[in-house]
Amino acid sequence: MMKDGPWWERFAVKREYVPVVVVIALLVWLFQPAGIPPATQLREAASVAGFLLLIAAGAGVAAMATVQFWKLLFLPRAAFHAAELKSLFGTNVGQVLGLAAPTPEDAAPSPHEPKEFAHLLDTPTEVLMGQLRSTADYILLRPEGFENALYRLGGDAGTKSIKTYLEQRKGLEDQTDDSGSANRPSSSHDALVEARFFVEQHLNLVHVDLKERWRRRVRVVAVTVAGSTGLLTMSLSTLGPTAKISTIVAAMIWGGFFAWFARDVVALVERRRA
Repeated sequence: MMKDGPWWERFAVKREYVPVVVVIALLVWLFQPAGIPPATQLREAASVAGFLLLIAAGAGVAAMATVQFWKLLFLPRAAFHAAELKSLFGTNVGQVLGLAAPTPEDAAPSPHEPKEFAHLLDTPTEVLMGQLRSTADYILLRPEGFENALYRLGGDAGTKSIKTYLEQRKGLEDQTDDSGSANRPSSSHDALVEARFFVEQHLNLVHVDLKERWRRRVRVVAVTVAGSTGLLTMSLSTLGPTAKISTIVAAMIWGGFFAWFARDVVALVERRRA
């Protein structure tokens, strides 16, 4: 007796049977009798593989050139860094980059849009982080007027340590004796070491995050461009659907790899030339 329910539930194949059906279909396809001699089949397979590799290599080089043109003309790295710095440091972007003066106590820093520093932000992440670390070292030793920027540099984990450091530093300034030496230099030094640790750790995390996210974004663009190149190439051909789909997939996956590889080669040549 047939169970009640929608027709698609009565005739649906259970999920656990789907892999078995797929494996059986693949085995039947692989072991079906050959219509042409094996040697000829291997030559045809090698010819197809060579054709796919050639298309993928061409698509990869084209994708690399397109991505480089996109980076030089539209400055996407500067826009990416600007958006990330804005979300991390807010109105203190100018101060953490060392491009803004200290602000009086309890006064809001003058707003600076990261896009104003496009010439600085359109640099490798390593160069940008070097600028941030250099400014962070100065702010740690001379935090007056940079208190909000210092809290931002330390992140949420370093808020307590930075607050303790600023309080002890202010207390030492108030308790300086006539000779100009502080009464508690040791405690202030310990607080500075702890605050520096959290600032450096936060900047390390920011460095890794920015670098990997930018690299992933560029690679996604390269894969998309390589796949689009393969699609454009196949739209001008008279191949069948299976050949077109195979070529587009090869151009997207293998072409993306060739794009990254070609970029590494170009970067190596540029470094040797410099």
